[in-house]
Amino acid sequence: MNNRINTLFVLTGLLATTAVAQTSFEVGHLIENQLVGSARYVGMGGAMGAFGSDLSTIEKNPAGIATYRSSAVELSLSALWGNSKIPGEMNRNQEGAPLVAFNNTGFVSNLRTGLNDAVNFAFSYKRTKSFDRYTEYNTLLTGKPYDLVIDNPDGTQTTITSPNERQCFNNKESGSIHSFDFNISRAIDNRFFFGLTLGVNTVDYLSNAVFTSDYPDYKKQVIDQDNNTAEYPLIRTDYDVAHRMRGAGISFGLGTIIRPIQESSWRVGLSVKTPTMYNLTSDYNYKLYNYQLTDYPGGDAQNLYSKYKIYTPWTINASTGITIGTFMALGAEFEYQNCKHSNIYVGGSKMNGQCGTDLKQMYTFRIGAEFNAGNVSLRCGYNYISPMFQDNAMKAFVDNSAFNENRLDWFSDLLKQSNVMTLGIGISGGKIFKSGYLDLAYMHQWDHRSISLKEDDSATYSEPYTDYTANRNNITLAIGWVF
Repeated sequence: MNNRINTLFVLTGLLATTAVAQTSFEVGHLIENQLVGSARYVGMGGAMGAFGSDLSTIEKNPAGIATYRSSAVELSLSALWGNSKIPGEMNRNQEGAPLVAFNNTGFVSNLRTGLNDAVNFAFSYKRTKSFDRYTEYNTLLTGKPYDLVIDNPDGTQTTITSPNERQCFNNKESGSIHSFDFNISRAIDNRFFFGLTLGVNTVDYLSNAVFTSDYPDYKKQVIDQDNNTAEYPLIRTDYDVAHRMRGAGISFGLGTIIRPIQESSWRVGLSVKTPTMYNLTSDYNYKLYNYQLTDYPGGDAQNLYSKYKIYTPWTINASTGITIGTFMALGAEFEYQNCKHSNIYVGGSKMNGQCGTDLKQMYTFRIGAEFNAGNVSLRCGYNYISPMFQDNAMKAFVDNSAFNENRLDWFSDLLKQSNVMTLGIGISGGKIFKSGYLDLAYMHQWDHRSISLKEDDSATYSEPYTDYTANRNNITLAIGWVF
């Protein structure tokens, strides 16, 4: 902290012209899995890669669109909300306001080429990811003396050694990733299904973080205009850090579904998806808006801009499913991504080591079931998503420029493993809907996360990560027609 206080005020010109170094944490925002889609898809935990006949399979297994035997159109509405609580007496429960939006819509056009053969075309829009989240974290660092060298207005310097530092941090994140998928698929003899999907993603991520640091062992007394006396920290630094990441990316997916035994309903699915190749820009705005020593106010602001590319890892998906009569369907799915092979490119140069150091292989396991009783279907599902980050991964600013030495967004919030439970119900056909259907699903996701405000890997004091759980809830309502 002493290095930061000494240099913040002399960096304005340099910061305005220096390129921003990206980190593996930006990559993590783009890779992170969230279970979203139609209500039927969510209700079965997304374990539909081998079944298909649902627009939400257009990304995970493009061959799922080939299993449609008629044309269809669907529209989904969702409500998303969550909460989290970081341990510690200084931290409070954080509730998020519900976000209601149309999150999934699309259509399938079925062209029969024979009794059991068809060519299908499909388009799907999906809000793939919501970044909306609020985090508040307060901590007291002890055990390391801080030598604070302060430049006074009169040109002199003051040195203070403090054994404790109090840090308060809150971060409001918002934005989304929107996916637009275009698909062509082929069904042969109702046993072999193939599909190709072109995916176009748009990203808009915004983070507004406020950080306060002071030294409670040293206070000063201030008398206000009403002659009231109050104590304030002798030295305090308040600043906010705003980061907005925007851009677009494309990917291609290829998949197949096969029924190995003609007389059996058992089927297997396999798909591969290329890296999503993002072209992105980041706007960073750092503002130091309060700095205290006696009556000395201070302030500074920096605005930075960067253009870069991020390539996410390849994705391999294997699935299987079976129907038992007309009353039960059971599905399972396994997805693999080697996040270490993600890449960041800045100015045409590959930033080696960023993702390979911080990220690792990630696995997603999905299971789901559907039980049919006449025109009513009941569904349930479960997901497990392994961590993408190495334990205790930290933001790394790869060069030793004065800018990176004094970046203010060093705080790290790691996503570890996630668990998802889902329930759903659907009504189709009959006198009410005839050729239509109505589905409802509920999803509860709990993410295991770790947060740290550690700012210097070389410091003798190493603040450990604090583990906490963030909860996410989602209700999805979908209506569709088959024709």
